[in-house]
Amino acid sequence: MATWWWLCVCSLWFLLLMPCSLSEKFSLDGSPSPVVGVVGQDVVLPCQLSPPARLPSMDVLWRKIESGFIPVHEYSDEGSRDLPGESYQNRTELFPQEFSHGNISLKLKQLQEADAGTYHCFVKNPEWSQEATTDLGIAAVAPVFIDVLGPQDQGIGLACRTTGWFPKPELQWVGKNGQNLSMEIVTNVTQDRENLYSVVITTGTWAVMPNENFTLDAGTAHPNLSISDDKKSLKHEAQPQNVPPNPERFDLTVCVLGSEGFSSGEHSWAVDVSSSTDWDLGVAIKSIQRKGNLSLSPKEGFWVLGLSGRDYSAKTDPLTPVTVQKKPKKIRVYISYEEKRVTFFNETDKSVLFIFNDCLFSDAVYPFFKNSHKGTSMKILFN
Repeated sequence: MATWWWLCVCSLWFLLLMPCSLSEKFSLDGSPSPVVGVVGQDVVLPCQLSPPARLPSMDVLWRKIESGFIPVHEYSDEGSRDLPGESYQNRTELFPQEFSHGNISLKLKQLQEADAGTYHCFVKNPEWSQEATTDLGIAAVAPVFIDVLGPQDQGIGLACRTTGWFPKPELQWVGKNGQNLSMEIVTNVTQDRENLYSVVITTGTWAVMPNENFTLDAGTAHPNLSISDDKKSLKHEAQPQNVPPNPERFDLTVCVLGSEGFSSGEHSWAVDVSSSTDWDLGVAIKSIQRKGNLSLSPKEGFWVLGLSGRDYSAKTDPLTPVTVQKKPKKIRVYISYEEKRVTFFNETDKSVLFIFNDCLFSDAVYPFFKNSHKGTSMKILFN
């Protein structure tokens, strides 16, 4: 009996003193449901180590799962490595100060449509490793267009066109005074594969925002830009034009401003860029630098998207590459002054290209156009 008792005691002490596997002590959890981000904005992909702890020599690797693993961000305590993946330069960030709380989340900045997918978080130290996944969906703030179909019965036929939304939007017609017109719409709503909704409004009135009908300010145009007689298109000429000197004229950068500035409200216009392979367009404040080489960045008063050869980019500092699914022939610029936001749309497939948020509009903003491709034109579209 004494021997049996002694064996039990020894076994109990052995169990108490035997170290538990670290991998059994900890678990790693991503988001149980898909995370939805908005094109042009930032999002955090959650990943939580439980129980909360920061372990010595802990490495963190975030990857995107496609045909294989695409490196997104890598962190290492030992090698002091805290680097984004090649395709994610200037767009990723971890929170090392939060590691002690078990927070291994990844911040992904300036979302693009191509960022949608499944992300893999892998955490390891010399004794164990854990992994988790999080799904990311991308919500595009897509443009909405109203087409007048003409008289139908006793009302007027309208079509609402929009593409690129995630998740699929609901359609609701609202009058210019904010009233819901759903009771005044014939319920025969059709939808095709491009999300084309057709309705008939039998009573009431509505408000549709038209394109801004402004002209180009020839007094600001670089000498190599010829402005059309109607002042709605520009062409990069091989030789400088005979233009009078003007302190507001650009002298080295081949660009021009619109004639009208905006200091409130929402405004939109489209530009035909199909012939040029080296252009920039967007908005700029009136007090921008006009002479010498320009830095087209927000801190200098520019909010601009551009093409150079085959590469599209937003002129942030540093530049933000923009992924284009279908080459745009027309670009739409949309500005909401009160919300301090400038959005660029691809008119070809109605997708969102880039969004500047929290714009520091210190003054009225003017449409901005730059064309560095000799012999080509850009045209403002108003229909």
